[in-house]
Amino acid sequence: MLHGILFFFLTFQERTFTKIFLSLFPRTNAFDNMIPLQNNEKRGIVIMTLTLAIVLCTIVYRTTHQTAAGKDSDSLSTALPIKQRTAGKFAPRYYAQPEVKRESFPFDPNTADSNQLLRLGLTPSMVRGIYKFRSMGYCYSAPEDFARVPGMTRGLWSHLKPLIRIAPEFQPVELPKREFSVTSSSLEKTVSDTSTAINHTQQTKLKEGEKIDLNTADTTLFKRIPGVGSYYARQLVFYRDKLGGFVSLDQIEEIEGLTPLATNYLKIEAQQIRKIAINKASKNQLIYHPYLRLKRARAVWDYRHAHGPIQHAEILLTLPEFTAEDVQRLLPYLDFSY
Repeated sequence: MLHGILFFFLTFQERTFTKIFLSLFPRTNAFDNMIPLQNNEKRGIVIMTLTLAIVLCTIVYRTTHQTAAGKDSDSLSTALPIKQRTAGKFAPRYYAQPEVKRESFPFDPNTADSNQLLRLGLTPSMVRGIYKFRSMGYCYSAPEDFARVPGMTRGLWSHLKPLIRIAPEFQPVELPKREFSVTSSSLEKTVSDTSTAINHTQQTKLKEGEKIDLNTADTTLFKRIPGVGSYYARQLVFYRDKLGGFVSLDQIEEIEGLTPLATNYLKIEAQQIRKIAINKASKNQLIYHPYLRLKRARAVWDYRHAHGPIQHAEILLTLPEFTAEDVQRLLPYLDFSY
């Protein structure tokens, strides 16, 4: 507000103050000759003088007012006792909460209402958690379950534990214990069944001299080979399907982990070889074959697109990705028709 009043006087009463100043200090030739000033400069001197005067008056007024107020407050504080003067400085900035008195009475945590839980000493947040737990269809089937309520302290739990009473409908169901009696007859029957199963298993294994066809047998027949279980039986069928059929018994050595003694129980009578049309097969079909894989299949694919169909196996030998051994084992599975 003081600045607004100052701005008003400086803006609208500028010329009036200038005239008053000039009337108090009339013009003299000696003054003009010593310090020649224009009208605008004289007007600025008047404004600066008035501004400084107002500012000084404001500072003096505020200083005098604050000093008087400080003396009054000091005299008032001196008149008060020491306890009343220091009470406001160290008073806590929060409201003191009344101490909750815990009541003691039996209760069921599955049916107790909020009023009863609060009287027992539980906090409102704990009560809300209990209500939420019960609304989800759960229940406290043992006193120890109630100890898991969030916010439960040791002191509160020691107060509540002897007061908990779980109704029978909330307690867990006790199943009757089953009694097993082992008689001599039942034990003999179990032993006989076990020995029969062992004998049956031993009878299913092939004997020396017995052989099965490698290209027509299924997993059941492969599991009759000594040393071959379910895993390797599936591996034999899987690798046979990828190859297109076995042409030699030595090829089972390409199955990692398979016992080499399995060749003693295998033979190849039906050479049902499924060949791959090397000039018509897609890139994925070429990659699927175990003897081509990605690198050789890509070389075949690129040659077909650059030079046309592959007419004989000698062309494969010109490709750096193939060796003579690779072409030799791959030849029974190739169909050069186009």
